[in-house]
Amino acid sequence: MVIRKEFISVLQTFELEEVEKRVGLSFENCLNHINNGKKEHISIKVQIGFGKDDRIAAFADKSRDGEYIVEVNMPSYFIIYSFCHCIVLQEIYPIISYDNNENKRGFYAELLTAIMLDILLYHEIGHIVNGHIDYIKDKEMESNITNDLPYAFSYVGKKARPFISPEEWQALEWNADDFSASRIVEKYLDSDTIKTLELRGPQQTMALVVSAYTALYTLMEMGVRCENAEEYKSFEHLPKRIRLEKSLESMYSYVNNIKSYRIGKESKEYLEYYKKIFEKWTGLFLRTYFLDYDFIKVDENNNLEELDDEHREYYKRVENYYLMNLPLILDKYSKIAICDPASMVKGALLNTIQKMHEDIDINHMEIGIIKDGHVYNIQ
Repeated sequence: MVIRKEFISVLQTFELEEVEKRVGLSFENCLNHINNGKKEHISIKVQIGFGKDDRIAAFADKSRDGEYIVEVNMPSYFIIYSFCHCIVLQEIYPIISYDNNENKRGFYAELLTAIMLDILLYHEIGHIVNGHIDYIKDKEMESNITNDLPYAFSYVGKKARPFISPEEWQALEWNADDFSASRIVEKYLDSDTIKTLELRGPQQTMALVVSAYTALYTLMEMGVRCENAEEYKSFEHLPKRIRLEKSLESMYSYVNNIKSYRIGKESKEYLEYYKKIFEKWTGLFLRTYFLDYDFIKVDENNNLEELDDEHREYYKRVENYYLMNLPLILDKYSKIAICDPASMVKGALLNTIQKMHEDIDINHMEIGIIKDGHVYNIQ
């Protein structure tokens, strides 16, 4: 990306060694969180790469020697850090008072940076511990495609798609998103963490986490628009935008299942306020500091008007594939439970219904449960 001349001295740049150190510490913290209490610790190496243009990106892989790797694109940290340290200069947080204290501004900037980076890192770790990488490696071997490069599937854009269907690929992405959301809740909504960070309870913490999620996905979204404009909708756009909504819903569900407090309709409306703020400010940040974004627009409604019937049908197929097939497919590969109990039950129910109606495509069904005269959609 091209920084506007007048802001070159404003945004802090980093040498490779500094990014390696900062990302490495965050990654070690995430991995320790995953390994905590496990008899067999999972070993994963993190490294900084330069393979995804000037945008936020990361990928998980496995070397030919059997070493799991998470690679973070070098510009990722610069973009996240710059955004977080610029955004705290704005008075956009009614729930947070800086009291003209620059130390507080710095604290919240670093906290937002940490949360956004953790979301990215947990997602990639999820690809490994949920068995996605080993599963894809087996699919590659079955395909008989020669790959002379050192990683499992790095010769086609480091994507798994050459070996699996689009629905399966997207289901794996959603599964990694769910993994990340659950770990973010475990880490940041923990009462000890809230106390250590001296935050004002779970409400403020959740507002910070929702803001971080929104900013990260919007930054990734606009990065795709800038770097891959021609492929914007067909290949990249909708997955990231819809994944933001699904990640937030997954996080709310996880909170409601494990915490003593609940996130109901009123709380979601309250958090939606922060989501809209951060979508707006993320767009303004990129357009203010970088020449590349002069003609890029991301609407505050997540561009959902671009979700046509074809894409809606696709995402329904993905959702059903996730619930019905993924647990069984990944059973021998995953190192942890890949789905929450509610999703497992829902998937089993969908499989039962499909067996009862083998002549009908379940993706064309509207399935619900009748209770007290009301129909509750389970899809």
